[in-house]
This record gives sequence, structure tokens and C-alpha cells, in this order.
Amino acid sequence: MRYVCLKTYRLNQYYRSGEKCGLASWLVWAAILLLCEGGLAATNYWTGATNGDWFNTNNWSLGAAPVAGDDVVITNAGANVLLTNATPYLSSLTI
Repeated sequence: MRYVCLKTYRLNQYYRSGEKCGLASWLVWAAILLLCEGGLAATNYWTGATNGDWFNTNNWSLGAAPVAGDDVVITNAGANVLLTNATPYLSSLTI
């Protein structure tokens, strides 16, 4: 029986090989793939510390504007948020 083993760092290239791939190798690759599939999303809170610009990094609790998959929370009473560009696809927006 032949096994398909990852032989390079590029995930899109697989080679057939007669050698067996160890369980530890597969577990490491599975963990890497899980982290790349949205495991890095976070909750980012609007502080509005500098101005109302959505893309100003100083206005966010994480020190960066939200990225795709983030949960955004804006609870400041009377907050004025200015969107000057399209925002990424957020996981949630709580106002």
C-alpha cells in the first residue's frame, strides 16, 4: 500500500511515497491547518480614543482595526464611527 506524504513546505504539493508518514507528522499539519482556518479571530472593542475613524488603530482595544472574522463591540454611548472604506467581513457587530 502506498501513502501520500507531504514532502515540501508548500501545502499544495503532495508526492507519492513508499514510506509511511508518522502520526505525529499528521497531527502537526492538522494543528497548523486549524490555526489557519480562523483560529486567530478576536474580540475588538471600540474605544474612540483618538477620533471617529474606523481604520485608526488607536481607536481599538487591540491596537489594530478589525480584520475578517473578528467580533466587534461598540458600546460607547453616543459613539460616532466614520467608515471611510469597506470593512472586512466580521463575525459579529454588537452596538
